[in-house]
Amino acid sequence: MKEGELEEGPGEKESAWPRTL
Repeated sequence: MKEGELEEGPGEKESAWPRTL
């Protein structure tokens, strides 16, 4: 897990993490 990543789907975390914060 990298910094800023959420525990979501393999592609969803990359697009969803900035919007979820």
